[in-house]
Amino acid sequence: MIKVPADVKHYTSLTYAYDEEHATQSSRMTQPGLRDGNSPLVMEVTDEKAVQEADRLLMEIVREIEGTEYYSDPSGKFVADKIEMLRKAISNLEFSELSAFVAKHLSQETEEWSPVGQVILDALMLSGTNPSLMIVRDWILKGRLQGEQAVQAIAMLPATVKTPTKQLLINLIELMKSEVVASHRDLKFATALSVSRLVYQACINSTMSANLFPK
Repeated sequence: MIKVPADVKHYTSLTYAYDEEHATQSSRMTQPGLRDGNSPLVMEVTDEKAVQEADRLLMEIVREIEGTEYYSDPSGKFVADKIEMLRKAISNLEFSELSAFVAKHLSQETEEWSPVGQVILDALMLSGTNPSLMIVRDWILKGRLQGEQAVQAIAMLPATVKTPTKQLLINLIELMKSEVVASHRDLKFATALSVSRLVYQACINSTMSANLFPK
């Protein structure tokens, strides 16, 4: 018989408890914070393994898209599949580990924005975890992510956010009101549309909320 460790949590549902008052009074997973995750995986991957896999995939993806063969036969390189695998790898990381992974690769780039930066941005937005979104939010506020790239990233929010907690929505609304966003016409409109759509999906339309973000 397999001995189950004492610290193993038993859940009867793979949904999150979004109600803060009752989050600790049920067998559902507590909602994740802005800088941490609460993975429903039965067997979690260690941070070290996740980072190693993310490193490998990122290098492979960049090597493929910078090669001449990719543009003659894109489907033969399975870049989309590798980006999906990268998304899954970084989805396991909390804010500190994810920030270290991002900083390690961006610090090696001499250009202001490079293929490495674009692949990382795409993977962060596709992962949709709170730590990933906090990194992208910080990039926008600090001016690292600007113009059309920022607009495209923000436009992905309604389709990729995994856990639209109260904290996350408040932070996105603060981003929308920030001077950085308000001073850029296209980014301001894109952020307003995306945040309002996300609020509608998570808080107003009960059918969409139940389907997209089970409680």
